[in-house]
Amino acid sequence: MKLPHKTVRLWQIRITSLFLVTELLLICLAPFFSWVILPAAFLFICFGLSEIWFIPAFIKSYDITAAYGSLTVSRGILLKRTAVFPNPQFMMLRAISLPDAQRAGFVMLAIKSADALAIVPDMPKAEAQRLISMFSVENEI
Repeated sequence: MKLPHKTVRLWQIRITSLFLVTELLLICLAPFFSWVILPAAFLFICFGLSEIWFIPAFIKSYDITAAYGSLTVSRGILLKRTAVFPNPQFMMLRAISLPDAQRAGFVMLAIKSADALAIVPDMPKAEAQRLISMFSVENEI
C-alpha cells in the first residue's frame, strides 16, 4: 500500500507554516542584526528544496505490505529502511491523530515490536483501522 497524495499536501502545509514563522522571525530581526540575512537566505533555499523535492519523494517511498501474518514497512530515499513486524511479536499498534490530519480524515500509525519501531505518516483512517483490526490480538484468540 502506498500513501495517498493528500499526505504529501498535508506535510507541505505543515512545513510551509514552519517556514513562514521562521522567515518572519528572521525578517523581524534583520534590521537589528545584519548577519541574519545570510541564514534567512539559506533557510529559504532549504525549505524550498524540501517542499519541492524531499517531502514528495519521502512520502512516495513508503511501502506498507501486510501478508502471511506479518507487516512490512519500507521507507527511504537514498537509504532504504525496512521494518518487519511478525504478528506474535507485536507490542503496540496505535493510531495517533493530529488536529489538522483529523480534519482531513488521516491518522498516523505507530507500530512497535520487541526490536523495531515504525511510524507511518498520515494514512486514511479506514486503512489504519483495517491494519489494526487485522493484527489485533483479539483475532488470534
